[in-house]
Amino acid sequence: MNVRREAWLSLLLLAGILFEGNALIGRFPVRLDLTRTHMYTLSPSTEKVLKSLDSPVRAVLYVSAKLPPALLPIKEQTLDLLSEYATRSGRRFRFEVVDPSRDPDRAREAERMGVQRIQFNVMEKDELKVVEGYFGLVLLYADKREVIPVIQDPAGLEYEITSRLLKMTRTDRPVIGLWVVQTDHARDYQMLEQELRKTYDVRRVYPPYLPESVDLFVIVGWKDFTDSTVPHLREALNKGKRVVWFLSPAEINLDNLYARPLPAGALDSLKALLNFPLKSEMLLDLQSEVAQFQSGYMGYLVRYPYWVRVQGDGINRTHPVTRLLESVVMPWAWPFPAPDSSGRLSGWKATVLLRSSKQSWRVQPPYVLSPSPAGFQPDTFRPAPLALILEGDSTTVALVGSAYAVMDPFLRMFPENGIFAMNLVDALAFGNELLEIRAKEGGYKPLPLLSDTKKFWLKTLNTYGMAFLVLLFGMVHLARRRKRGGEA
Repeated sequence: MNVRREAWLSLLLLAGILFEGNALIGRFPVRLDLTRTHMYTLSPSTEKVLKSLDSPVRAVLYVSAKLPPALLPIKEQTLDLLSEYATRSGRRFRFEVVDPSRDPDRAREAERMGVQRIQFNVMEKDELKVVEGYFGLVLLYADKREVIPVIQDPAGLEYEITSRLLKMTRTDRPVIGLWVVQTDHARDYQMLEQELRKTYDVRRVYPPYLPESVDLFVIVGWKDFTDSTVPHLREALNKGKRVVWFLSPAEINLDNLYARPLPAGALDSLKALLNFPLKSEMLLDLQSEVAQFQSGYMGYLVRYPYWVRVQGDGINRTHPVTRLLESVVMPWAWPFPAPDSSGRLSGWKATVLLRSSKQSWRVQPPYVLSPSPAGFQPDTFRPAPLALILEGDSTTVALVGSAYAVMDPFLRMFPENGIFAMNLVDALAFGNELLEIRAKEGGYKPLPLLSDTKKFWLKTLNTYGMAFLVLLFGMVHLARRRKRGGEA
């Protein structure tokens, strides 16, 4: 009887401890975030922005009560994130949840604020119905307003919110001058421009006029500029204007894979402008991406060494721009010279952000872009820098060896390229305030390349390993039975 009474008392005591512990955690929430990038914890940069708010921010989440099952986890993560903002802000950030579907006035208010009405499928009484609803966020600060029309991916939501807070609260918001040099491809960089406009005031630049109001130039491509343009660029650099430059060693015709190398005048003018050594060459790498090609009516996939995949040791893990990146794909890349042992390169303090693998090599024009392996016969392998940050006395220039890396088709295929590009822009425009937030978005996480020997053993183990273990277990079990039978 005493044992039973002690058991009941123990259960009651345990229930009391759990109840009080749950109440204590509810009042003082503790979160253990074991993800590699701390996906579910606000970044120090976000907390810094929240503490710097002069006026309170009011956030309104317009979300319909009836959402498809696929959106329910996103809704919960969004609410958790907004709660975290409110907790960490010290009452500077407040939010409310509104269901516009139940109130026509609220629906009109949401649409007037910029929240989009969306359609989705909802199962109701064993019947699939198409209903309209809302799932967007509006941020209100003083007399300013920012809107996220539709929340789709919670992984990048912290960046979306914090970047908009910076946009509303900073009076010295940087002005970006976007200059697409190859005018034939001007429409192929719309995704880059749209991403820039989310955070910055973006102005298209049309040389030789370079606006004084521009703080950072984002230049895509290069050509033989007129004499009137080069002095304007040199003057802008001397005045401290910063530049993010996406370069390519040739203009590629994507329809027939024809490469037209840059003319000697373009190379000479670029070297003279930056005082930077460059050769007319293109990089290939056995650590590369798979590309699809067409042969008649048949399509086929092949690993294409001209699409260099930078990963592993090729990514600078000590620099904020690339610290959390997993990979970047550089199509038809231009190899840069390496800095000397003191980190200097032609008068610049140079930092290598991306570097090709040890299985890469250079080729000279004319470039044979065919996917045929017969065209890939390297003489020597050696890695090469593919992205650099150059710091001078009055300016900072970031050089990326592929203008095609930020072209719309490649940004769709390789979203990690967009993260890298925007990290560069953020670093030169805002400093490091947004880098650690954007890096949480992650991207493609490639498997390491394996040698043929490792591939053979992995394939063998995968094919015969389980059968061998079953056979070994059976032999041990049979031996133990025979031993017990002998003893009997």
